[in-house]
Amino acid sequence: PVHGAAQSPLNLIEMRPSPSQTVFMTETGFGTLDLATMIIEHSPCNGINGSIMASFRLDATISHKGYGLTTDGELLTILLNGDDRVRSCSVRGRRAVGVSPPVAMASVKGYLLLRTTYD
Repeated sequence: PVHGAAQSPLNLIEMRPSPSQTVFMTETGFGTLDLATMIIEHSPCNGINGSIMASFRLDATISHKGYGLTTDGELLTILLNGDDRVRSCSVRGRRAVGVSPPVAMASVKGYLLLRTTYD
């Protein structure tokens, strides 16, 4: 969990650092950490509709795009904007994939790879 200026612990799933701030995904939304002030801001992701993300991976070629797998087995396509002026997160696609967590995710140019346990 991430602590600090956040009001409650955040379960961190994925991070994207930059020189001035770090953008991160949590189970229910996204947040930013301003590296100069060490202030954490957390916001829900538009369109997540109560789903909880179990895994998340940023796209290998498009830095503001990512993929999340929910605890219900849905694959979400998510767009992130964490610049200094506008911070937003929105679900752009939702598809049932029939895979249940835990899942390891990897993004390779043009592909999203999912690895799950196989009984």
